[in-house]
Amino acid sequence: MKNKIFINDIKFKFHERKLSIENIINDDKFILNLHDIYIKFIECFNNGNKLIFCGNGGSAADCEHIVAEFIVKLSKLRKSLPAISLTSNSSIITAISNDIEYKNIFTRQLEGIAKTNDVLIGISTSGNS
Repeated sequence: MKNKIFINDIKFKFHERKLSIENIINDDKFILNLHDIYIKFIECFNNGNKLIFCGNGGSAADCEHIVAEFIVKLSKLRKSLPAISLTSNSSIITAISNDIEYKNIFTRQLEGIAKTNDVLIGISTSGNS
């Protein structure tokens, strides 16, 4: 009985993901928005700028993973692309939190490393951060 409940729960979760993917595939506006983001990233790189990612909690981990894909290779070996995560340096984050204020952990870093026409990407899994 316990295994049956587990199996049904897992199947339900996979079914939810499948529906989400189908909704995305059928949403032309979403796909066009992705295209716009793609173009913005290409322009950023072509102009010698960088992508800067930030997010809290699990989204911080997402930022670091995405940056690793830009720096390392994603799907094929290619030139490293300029990207940075503001969530990666625990010394900076804790110093800003302690010496200034936690709400400034990203803005303070941006003051030091961002330049005009860099692209900032904030990730919030919940949509509330």
